[in-house]
Amino acid sequence: METEEYIQNFHLADYERASYEIIRKTPERLKKNIKDIDRIYDYDFKLLYKTEKEMQNIDRRRALSGVFYKICGSEEGKRCHELMLQFLHRISVHNPLIQPVYEDNSLVTDPLILLELGEMRCGHVARLTCDLFNSVGYETRLVQLGGHVIAEIWYDNAWHYFDANIFSKGETVYIDGKIPSIEELSYRPFLIDSLNTSHFEMSICSAGDQELYPYSLYPSSFYFNVNNYRGRDCYIYIKTATEMECLDKKYGWTFYKTVKDENRVLYNSEIKYEPSVPKIKEVIYNKASRNIWIKWENSQDNNEDLLGYQIFVGSRSRNYDYDHFIGEEKAKEYWSGPYNDSMYEDVGNLPNADIGKYKTEDTEIEIEIGRNYKVVYVTIMPYDKHGVEAGRSVFKVSNELKIIMDR
Repeated sequence: METEEYIQNFHLADYERASYEIIRKTPERLKKNIKDIDRIYDYDFKLLYKTEKEMQNIDRRRALSGVFYKICGSEEGKRCHELMLQFLHRISVHNPLIQPVYEDNSLVTDPLILLELGEMRCGHVARLTCDLFNSVGYETRLVQLGGHVIAEIWYDNAWHYFDANIFSKGETVYIDGKIPSIEELSYRPFLIDSLNTSHFEMSICSAGDQELYPYSLYPSSFYFNVNNYRGRDCYIYIKTATEMECLDKKYGWTFYKTVKDENRVLYNSEIKYEPSVPKIKEVIYNKASRNIWIKWENSQDNNEDLLGYQIFVGSRSRNYDYDHFIGEEKAKEYWSGPYNDSMYEDVGNLPNADIGKYKTEDTEIEIEIGRNYKVVYVTIMPYDKHGVEAGRSVFKVSNELKIIMDR
């Protein structure tokens, strides 16, 4: 394929759909059980080399600028930032099971190959972000956090943080209407914990994720908790590759300078954990009384500040779910159904609760349903003290239960 053909045939919707299709085939295409997969050095090398061959005749910088303008059009600054973030959130699915690496264990950093593969971890998508913005003249840099990497973009005479990895749907922090720099954000470290889509894509798009990650760190723990830096200083990486040096398969990412970040503020306290997805144990429906009894396992919350559960009962589906059931087999018959690509826009929204909304500290509830409802949808959502104080309203929800009342 040639450069102009690539640009002409680059349709945003195709990349958004493809990224979700590839994720579901992970165990099958590696022909390994999930527990046998090396999360750092395993990948679908056949797909990687096929993609590399298809992209070999394309001028990277011209292609990236063409892609950039298809995403952002004539927009600049903050609006361009927002549009690019929305696009990369959609196509850069975080796969906790495998990541794009070569057989020599080196990271795949070619931006066009990453766009085609559609699955990336933080280091991949942060570099892709820099390359896309660099292609049209923006100054960028990588920011090393505590076990996480993001990008920063320079416009309007300031740096602006850009995280396309652990959030969804273009969610980002604003301070006084502006997207802050990592330094500005470090002065209010828990503000980032208010974002509702933290870790949702990782859970939704990867079978076995609940077993691999029964709980998740709040984003502030990656960003600003000194304990996650493990004695390392704060660093920024600035790509220095010349046009010729970008012709290698790493697209110049072996050429960079390291700058110590003297201004970022870190805090030293316990690491903050999000409560885990509630695991449904049992569902009992009494047709005569129209009562529903639901029992679940206590959510794991490693810093033990779980406050309780909100139960949402509605006549309409929340319209998103995981691609696997997190619970006992006997409760699975009430599962509303697996994730599909059309659900993306509803990820991270509060479930419908037009029938009722309840709070409990227990791990079971009995709900009486009126005669007017033929189908009822139920979601259990844990919540904890830190999340509430940070301003978060949506936490990791259970699978959605669907109870047909008159069967």
